[in-house]
Amino acid sequence: MDSEFTSTAGQTVSTWLDSLAAPIPNPGGGAASAVLLGIAAGLASMVAGYGATAEPGTPAEAADRVAGIAAEAHALQRRAPALADADAAASKGFATAFRIEEGAERSSAIVQASLSAAASAFDLGRTAVGFAPLLANLSRLGTPALRTDVAVAALTLSTVIRASIVNLGVDLTSALAHTVDAALLRRENAGLFAGVAELRRALPGLEQTAALIEHDVTRF
Repeated sequence: MDSEFTSTAGQTVSTWLDSLAAPIPNPGGGAASAVLLGIAAGLASMVAGYGATAEPGTPAEAADRVAGIAAEAHALQRRAPALADADAAASKGFATAFRIEEGAERSSAIVQASLSAAASAFDLGRTAVGFAPLLANLSRLGTPALRTDVAVAALTLSTVIRASIVNLGVDLTSALAHTVDAALLRRENAGLFAGVAELRRALPGLEQTAALIEHDVTRF
């Protein structure tokens, strides 16, 4: 790795933010989205760690379900720095490709770098989408006093998905702009092109989770 690459894992928050603020290619927006995913997962892990609500009528199995959410959230929180590094590695390919002299080789390299970055963005978005149902369950089963933290986690996760949609769209647009056969590119990467709509479908449910919590906990 060159001096411009900054690994996320093992850094302090302050150090990583300094790297993010510096005029260097990495970390960038995709890596920042992965860190936000870790924050959303961390909030969920914290809430779930307090256990299930003890209110009357709570199902006996709620404690086990909340414990399961805690385990999944903690695992995702630990995985997030690696997702940030993966995105940064994919983004690095752009810089390498654009340094190549104009011609077919450069265009091919840009297409491949774009598709690699698109795949990374889609993976991050799908990971966030997969976590969304756990937040909805946690909003119902977790400790009521901490529901605000679940709402913040849901809104943060929504931001991750929206950012992934933008990054995926930009990367696919770049690939189309430099390919010699747009139709073939679309056919061979149909899953990525369908990914934008797939990610968008998760947004209403997440935002509804946050809105319902806000409605329940605010009184003015």
